[in-house]
Amino acid sequence: MQATEETANSFLQHGYRELMTIVFAIQKQDGDAVADAAQCLASCSMTIGAETLASAARELMSTARNPRAALESALPSVARAFAEVESEIRGALDRDTPLFI
Repeated sequence: MQATEETANSFLQHGYRELMTIVFAIQKQDGDAVADAAQCLASCSMTIGAETLASAARELMSTARNPRAALESALPSVARAFAEVESEIRGALDRDTPLFI
């Protein structure tokens, strides 16, 4: 269980960092930084099997590469997906059960 907890905490820490980067980059209208952080979040999410979050992050990455896109509109789906993954991880750790992923 120790390894699972370490993996979960590492994912959450990395995910929070990427989400903060995305939010700040959106505020600056820096599509490249948004795309880079979204790509990292998608990759990290796939590593642990969080496919819904990975999909939302890839969608944000695609949106960020479009100069006409409103980046703010794509953020809520990523935030919701991350919150769902976080809830699943924390619940699994509280119950001392294997992660859903």
